[in-house]
Parts: sequence; C-alpha cells; structure tokens
Amino acid sequence: MKVYTKTGRPRNSRKGVSIDFIKDHFAVVALSGNTHRDGDYRAFARLEPESITDVYLGALVKEALARSRNFESATDAEIDYFYNVESPMENRKWLASLMARFNAKTVPALYRNSRRLSVSQREARITIIPIYEISGGGGRGSQEDQHIVLDEPIEDEALGKAVRLGLSRCK
Repeated sequence: MKVYTKTGRPRNSRKGVSIDFIKDHFAVVALSGNTHRDGDYRAFARLEPESITDVYLGALVKEALARSRNFESATDAEIDYFYNVESPMENRKWLASLMARFNAKTVPALYRNSRRLSVSQREARITIIPIYEISGGGGRGSQEDQHIVLDEPIEDEALGKAVRLGLSRCK
C-alpha cells in the first residue's frame, strides 16, 4: 500500500545512510525522513577507525540502514519537528563532537580532504553512491557508472568491501 503526502506524492520507502571518511575514520549516520533524507543522529551515528574489518564495517552499514526511519505513518507535525528541530539540533552536536575529536576549528576544515558516500536501500537492493566536491558538509553525487549496486542477500564482508571501493571512487 502506498502512503501519500498532502501534495499527492508517494512517501519514500527508501532507507539511507551517509558515510564520511574523515582523517582515517568512518563516520556512519542513518538518514531518515519522508520526501528527502536528513541525518538521524539519535537513530544511528557512529565513528569508527579505518582499521575496522570489512565484516564489522558491513555490519555497521546494515545496522544504520535498519535504523533509518521512514515517516510513512507520522503526522505532519512529527515530520516538521524532525526536519526543523531534531535533525538540525542533533547535527550541530554531532559536528561539534567531530570538530573536537579532530581539532577542526570550522566545518570546512573538518571536511577538508574527506570523502563521502551515500548508501540507499530500496527493497532488496543497496546502492552506494560516491559523493564529489564535499564542502561544508554538502556535495553532489557521482556519475551513475561510479555507483555500486548490490542485491541482497549480501554478506557483511562484501558490503564492507563495497563501501571501501566506493570511497576509492570519490574525488
């Protein structure tokens, strides 16, 4: 059954994760929402060193995807609260913790020489999209031929390796 927004568009059933690679660490955050996704730091936000195994990295991504929320049954007030209050407030806390951890004085300094992936899951398909031109936390997706598409079931180790491959495709 499709659930529609007030504008008549179907609500999005896609789940998502953002992965930043900052100074030899993976910053993995669940993305939640309705017609677009924002960081859902209360649902899932982890910082792990590059030295983690592919199995552990794949398991982290799967857990973040599982905790990504779709607001299909939420009221408009709950959706507005998430986008306008909760997500921005938690984003500021997350960035402050990363800036303190990596001794960055500004957000652009934090993201200098970092890489980012967007991971989305729709039904049994996971798509990993390298992000180009990260600046101040934003960026744009890569060409489709750079995307990595995986069909489930996928082992944790294979997903972890795909994440590392995706990061190697970031420019």
